[in-house]
Amino acid sequence: MAATIGLEPRRERLGIGPVGLGRLVACEVLAAASAPAWLLPRPTGYIASGVAALAIAAIVLLSLRGVGHRLAVRFRQRGLRKRARVTPTKGDTLSALAPRLNIAGVIERDVEYGIGFDGNGWFVGIAIQDEDPGTPTGLSARTLGSVARVLLDPAATVSGIQIVSHLIPAPSAELDPDAACIESYRELLGDDPTVSHHTTWVAIRLDVTDAYTVAEERGGGVEGARRAVTAMTGRLLKRLTDAGVGHRVLGADGLRVVLTHSVSGETVSASLAERAVEEWSGWRIGSQLNVTFGIDGSVDDINGLRRLWTALAMVSASFSTLSVTLRPWRRGGTSETEITVESLLRVAYDDEVDDGVAAELTDAARECGIRLWRFDGEQAVAAYASAPTGGGYPGR
Repeated sequence: MAATIGLEPRRERLGIGPVGLGRLVACEVLAAASAPAWLLPRPTGYIASGVAALAIAAIVLLSLRGVGHRLAVRFRQRGLRKRARVTPTKGDTLSALAPRLNIAGVIERDVEYGIGFDGNGWFVGIAIQDEDPGTPTGLSARTLGSVARVLLDPAATVSGIQIVSHLIPAPSAELDPDAACIESYRELLGDDPTVSHHTTWVAIRLDVTDAYTVAEERGGGVEGARRAVTAMTGRLLKRLTDAGVGHRVLGADGLRVVLTHSVSGETVSASLAERAVEEWSGWRIGSQLNVTFGIDGSVDDINGLRRLWTALAMVSASFSTLSVTLRPWRRGGTSETEITVESLLRVAYDDEVDDGVAAELTDAARECGIRLWRFDGEQAVAAYASAPTGGGYPGR
C-alpha cells in the first residue's frame, strides 16, 4: 500500500521472524539467569534450566500469530462451548452487538454530524459517492491519499480512519437458486459479470485513550471530545473535496441506519430474528451467520485488496464487508509518524442453505494472493469492528 499512496514503507522491526527484539532479549536474560544455578547442589541447575526453557518456549509460542491467538482466547472458547452468548434483538441487531452505543447529533457550520460513542471511543461516519459501480472507490488512490494526509498531519490527533466497502450480490443469495426470477436475471446478464450493489463509508475515530489532551483543548469532557472528532472530520472532508471524491457527512439518524445496514444487511432473515447469538465460529442473527476474517500479515500491494473486492461479488453470500483501517504509528522518542493497516473481511450467509460460503471466500482470497484467518472466539467484537466505527471495539 505504501507504494500506491506515496508513503514511506514501514521498516521491519528488529528481531528474528515473528519474535521481536524485546522478546529475544528476554530469552537471553532467562538463559543467563539460569546458568549460575549449576554452581549450586543438584537438582537446582536442572530445575532452573527447566523453568527457563519453559518460559522461553512460551515467549516464542506467543509470538506466533496462530498459536498466540488461540491461547489468548482459550478461556472464552471454553465458555462459548458451554453456552452461547444470547442477546434478544427485539428488531435492533445493532444494540445486541454494541449495548453501550450512543449516537448524538452535533451541528457545526449548519451541518449535522452524527457522533457515535461505544464506550471506548467516538467516531463519525461519511458516505462516499461511488462513481463507478465496478470499482472500489474507497480503495482508490485519491481516497487513500486523502486519508493518509490526515493521519500524517502533525497537528491532527486521530486514532484511526476506516474505509468500509459493503457489497450485496445480485441476485440475492437468500432466494432459491432455482427460482424463476433468478433464471430470468441470469439470462439477462448473459456473459456479463455478476452485478452487485455496493456502498462505501469512511469512519474517523478518536479513542478514549487519545482524547484527553485534545478534548481539554476544546473545553474538556464529552463535549470537548465531540468537538475534537468533528474537527478531525472537517480536515478529512477538505482533503476528500480537494481530491475530487464525492462525500456526505452522516447525521445521527443516518449513522444509525448505516451501522444497522452494515451489521445485518437489513436482510429478511435478520429482520425476522428475535435474538443474536455469539458462537465460537460466528455471530448469528436468526438464520444469518456473520463470519469475520483477518487478513494475514501486512498488505503492501493495494491491488490485492482491489482484486479481492471484485471477487466478493461472485461469492454466494447475503452480503460481504471489506474493512480497511489505517492508524498512525509513532516511533518512541521521535516525531516520525507512519501508518499501519488492519484489514477485516466479513461475510454473512444462511449456513443451513449453503455452509460452504466461508470456504468459498477463503479460496477467492487465496487466488488474489491473500491469506485469511478467522476471528474464532471473538466473532461478535470483530463484526462490530468491521462496521463503520473507525475500527473500534464495543465496550461492555
